[in-house]
Amino acid sequence: MNKKNNLFNKYFKIGSLNKLDKYEIYYLNCIKKFIIDYYEKIGVTFDNEIRYILKTQFSSPKFVFKSQNQGIENELILLSVEKYSFWCQVIYQLSHEITHCFIHCNNKDETFKASWIEETICEALSLYFLKLFYKFWQDCDLSKLNNNYNDSIKKYLDDILQKDNGTNRLYDCKNINELLIINAYSQEKRNDRYNEMIDLYNKINKNNIIGLIKYKDYIIKNTILLNTEEYKMAYKNNEAVVLICDIQDKILTTQ
Repeated sequence: MNKKNNLFNKYFKIGSLNKLDKYEIYYLNCIKKFIIDYYEKIGVTFDNEIRYILKTQFSSPKFVFKSQNQGIENELILLSVEKYSFWCQVIYQLSHEITHCFIHCNNKDETFKASWIEETICEALSLYFLKLFYKFWQDCDLSKLNNNYNDSIKKYLDDILQKDNGTNRLYDCKNINELLIINAYSQEKRNDRYNEMIDLYNKINKNNIIGLIKYKDYIIKNTILLNTEEYKMAYKNNEAVVLICDIQDKILTTQ
């Protein structure tokens, strides 16, 4: 991986520095740089706005929008981790929330959004980044502290891939009403999309990620549906985009 990309990284600040020791600051800086530099390298566009990364007491991580939270000057990436020394967990959560951030940067209109799609994309890309960290661990500065930690990353990823707890509910969805329910509970009931998310993860490569990041451009306004014909035309031969479109097309043709 190319280490020259570092323009975007400076816009992602670590919050509550007074509550962190120098080691935690270093750990988080190394992980966020790897993720953000990768997105920059593959050509994902960015709005050059500052975001802060913070720990949270919430039970799950979250990307906090300015538009939906009056009184905050910057958007926030909240991580649900006890310590930044839990590297696997930080990679997993941070890559997910940074993906939400880049999707938002590329289209900030919330009338063009479908949670069932976006959560599936972010979950799949969090696994993709675990794989990247495992494969290119020597490109992460944390390798200087623990050269063999990529074995732990591989185990963390394998444990997720071997859960086998998907319900196939998205694949088995038969009409728009069922899809609306899946969409409404997209964060709470991830197992409804687990198998579909794994299939998406298996199709992701560096050449088709931009198509996923741009999904909101093809949402039909104020719906949770894509204009699948237009989306597939815009990203021809993008297997990841085709998978998402095919899931929706099957639902709408069977109702």
